[in-house]
Parts: sequence; C-alpha cells; structure tokens
Amino acid sequence: MAGVGKIENLKPFEKGNKAAVGHGRPKGSISFAARLRKALETQEFTIFNAAGEKHTRNAYDHIIANLISGAVAPSKDSLGFIKEILDRDQGKPLQQIDQTTTVDFEADFSGVPREYLDMMYAANKKDKDE
Repeated sequence: MAGVGKIENLKPFEKGNKAAVGHGRPKGSISFAARLRKALETQEFTIFNAAGEKHTRNAYDHIIANLISGAVAPSKDSLGFIKEILDRDQGKPLQQIDQTTTVDFEADFSGVPREYLDMMYAANKKDKDE
C-alpha cells in the first residue's frame, strides 16, 4: 500500500541530493507573470482621438482606458467594469461570516482514574492561564 511505512525508515532530505523530484524552476528562467508584465509594458498601441490626433500608449494604459470607458458608458455592462476598477483600487470587500458553534454532549468519565482527571484538569487550567 502506497504511503505506508515504518517511521524508523524515514530519512531527512540530503542537501545537494540530485535525485530529488522536480528540481524546481531552472535558474534564470522567467515566470509567466513576469513575461506578461513585460509584454504589457512594452506592447504599444496607436490610437486616434476624436480630433484625429495620433497617440501611442502601452498595453497597460490601453486596458485601463478601456476599463474606464466601459465603466462610464451608459450600458447594462458598466456595473461589471465599475466593480473591477473598485476591486483593483480599493480591494475586494471582506466577507463577514457569522460563526457560532454550540457543542452539547455528555461524557462518562466514571472509568477514568481520579489522578488522570486531576492531571488533565491542571494541564488545561495551566494552558488557559498562559
């Protein structure tokens, strides 16, 4: 059965062990998030305003402009744009969870030696006092 063995057979991982699975990401490799960020910063868009003037901006600025345009446009979809902008700017609202727990049970300690109960009571009292 997989995952079952004796605790005596467990050995700590040896530093420099080449047999380790995975090996992690190679040194010098670039994460997807970093590549995306670089592309958004370097990709340029050429746009023309209402007066016909030419403007160049990067993808970040283009996306932000489209979000703002969608938020102020009188449409049923504008609420989604507004929510996205506010979530990015203000952070998502915290969700309040009402957690009330009631534990109702009876325990029979008649078979437990008195010395053991006294020891458990003292340990519990010590934990609460600390």
